[in-house]
Amino acid sequence: MLRRMYVGDPPDACDRLLDVSTPQTGTTFFAPTRPMLQALVEGAQQQLPAAR
Repeated sequence: MLRRMYVGDPPDACDRLLDVSTPQTGTTFFAPTRPMLQALVEGAQQQLPAAR
């Protein structure tokens, strides 16, 4: 994965975000999809008491 991100091996397979940023740490981020967020909201709403 690192070879692909930083070196571009295979060619043209590098992480384009690195063209405009400089990595400072090794943090991993997760961005849920819209359907996943909707499912979480619906699940939370089912657990809440009905609003009056």
